[in-house]
Amino acid sequence: MMESKREEKLNKLRQQVEEQKSRTETLRSKVEGKVQLLTTTMEKIGELFKMLDCSLDPFQKLLGDKGPTLQQLNLSLHLIADKIKENIEIVYYFERVLQKKLKSSASRLKKYTVYAEPSGRFTPVPINVMVPADPCPA
Repeated sequence: MMESKREEKLNKLRQQVEEQKSRTETLRSKVEGKVQLLTTTMEKIGELFKMLDCSLDPFQKLLGDKGPTLQQLNLSLHLIADKIKENIEIVYYFERVLQKKLKSSASRLKKYTVYAEPSGRFTPVPINVMVPADPCPA
């Protein structure tokens, strides 16, 4: 009787250990997935900073012992979004200017520039041609 109780108790404990092992394995796999997600996110944020010519130093300081606050991260991501918007606008207007140049050069009518011919240099008429008399008789 004592022996059967011990066996039952041991079986229950073994079953609990197996359940706990399976739980820890699932939790470890979840943690591993989250760590991988964090590393890829940080790599992509680093790529964004490089693309926008921003310094990553303030964020590396934030990621030290003390974790960054939600407000700081929101502010930084807002600044990144503004920089991205600015770059998109620059590209949009640059493409628009290029399209206008292409459209204006593709006109059906040819454009000509007419330059007036420059007049020759002014040469004064000699006095003896204008007045046939010699003003100073010698």
